[in-house]
Amino acid sequence: MKQNHHSSGLALGLALGLLGACSTLAPVDYKFNPDVHWAQQKAFAWAPMKTPEIADERVDATVLDGRIRAAVEADLAVKGLHKVASDAADFLVGYTVGLEDRTYHGDALPRRWGDGPFELSYEVGTLQILLIDPDSKNTMWSGTYQSEIGTSTPGKHVARAVSWVLEGFPP
Repeated sequence: MKQNHHSSGLALGLALGLLGACSTLAPVDYKFNPDVHWAQQKAFAWAPMKTPEIADERVDATVLDGRIRAAVEADLAVKGLHKVASDAADFLVGYTVGLEDRTYHGDALPRRWGDGPFELSYEVGTLQILLIDPDSKNTMWSGTYQSEIGTSTPGKHVARAVSWVLEGFPP
């Protein structure tokens, strides 16, 4: 049976739709210490950390670092928190980022859309924001967001991702 370009496009579109519908990516995952008096946490500083190393030529780690820091500071300011020197901070802020290649293995599509199982490769970006006790260095709160990364600009939606992560803070 000859397959035309229209039906191939339909099969690919359906497969991509299934990928979105069956994705195992969680929206945002939060963890926090319930013993912390969150209403008393008003001042933050950045934890000492190196600029992240990202092995992807599409990502300038220095630019990404600046975008993340600006977005975190803006979001925390909206929540009434202010940036101070690290020795005066109620908590320190740190973050991690990562890119990971993943493959989605799908079952056979109905015969009219294509034969056999299919496989789709995609990239997942992870952003984790950590709020750290400056004395004990223990994590007080963390939020982690994962999302499929577009093919052109993985750093394009940084402010939105930061906002989603910090939406759950304070708990």
